Amino acid sequence: MARELAIDLGTSSTQVYVRGQGLVLDEPSVVALDGRTQTVLAIGREATELIGRTTRPIRAVHPIFQGAVADFEITSRMLRYLIRRVGGSRFQRPKVVLSVPASATPIERRALLKAASEAGASSVRLLEAPMAAAMELGLPFGDPVGTMVCDLGGGKSEIAVLSLGGIVALRSLRIGGGDLDDAIASSIRNHYGVVISSETAAAVKVAVGSVAPFAGERALEINGRAVATGEPRAVVITPEEVRLAVEDVVSQILAVTVQCLAESPPELSQDIIFHGIHLHGGGAQLRGFDQRLREATEVPVHLHEHPAQVVIGGTGRCMGALDRYDQLFSRAGS
Repeated sequence: MARELAIDLGTSSTQVYVRGQGLVLDEPSVVALDGRTQTVLAIGREATELIGRTTRPIRAVHPIFQGAVADFEITSRMLRYLIRRVGGSRFQRPKVVLSVPASATPIERRALLKAASEAGASSVRLLEAPMAAAMELGLPFGDPVGTMVCDLGGGKSEIAVLSLGGIVALRSLRIGGGDLDDAIASSIRNHYGVVISSETAAAVKVAVGSVAPFAGERALEINGRAVATGEPRAVVITPEEVRLAVEDVVSQILAVTVQCLAESPPELSQDIIFHGIHLHGGGAQLRGFDQRLREATEVPVHLHEHPAQVVIGGTGRCMGALDRYDQLFSRAGS
């Protein structure tokens, strides 16, 4: 019997769910290429450990950018690697369900379908991320009731209002958690003349990042490289500096969420005001963001306990009822 896999191919990380086992892989969406031959040296976590730690000329490739396939060939190779990691092969080709942003264009959807098919999937179906989130959260998206989900991913933020099994209002912004990291790194470079890696910027975000003061906040010492001399240099960053650095990105996400709510039919808006907004995605873990969203919309906000696993959880959940949710999918293969 062919294995059934659910895959959430994200800008920052890729997650794989195997039916009957649950979430089995959560790897960074990065591929390390040999700078001379362009051959693949490592994928996922192994690639991040290799980049910058060897004398070999290595190029880091992020095949998914802002939620879409940026490099088709590398995406296909990464998917093939992941499928084989969970037991797939040319003799046992799995059935695959891929999550896709609701705002993805037909070209972007075809690229995902083709990449998964060439990676070894016997059949491929696409499930829109807002629907997957609604499944995992147990929301009544098939009823004549308005529900709102807000997904803050690594490279894309997507806000959707659902009702009667469809998307009634949708707003998408090609910024996400990665842009928060970039904003922190840019601020440190501009204010201190120090360059830090994207991994260090992400660590700063996790350690002291917030959109409002929080209990027990403290300054953080980080190491980087001085722009002027290239020598190692340590700087101390305060939570307030980080808040100022990410404010523009946060404000943009809040603005499109308010716009999406304003574009909803009045009847559905009333449902959302009563039931609240369901916040998820890796970027949703930024301290205080749920409170800022609550203040901006004047609507209750519910933050999932494991926000980064909501979409993959819903995508995996639907595999047990493919016939029931058949109208939600697009597919390739047989």
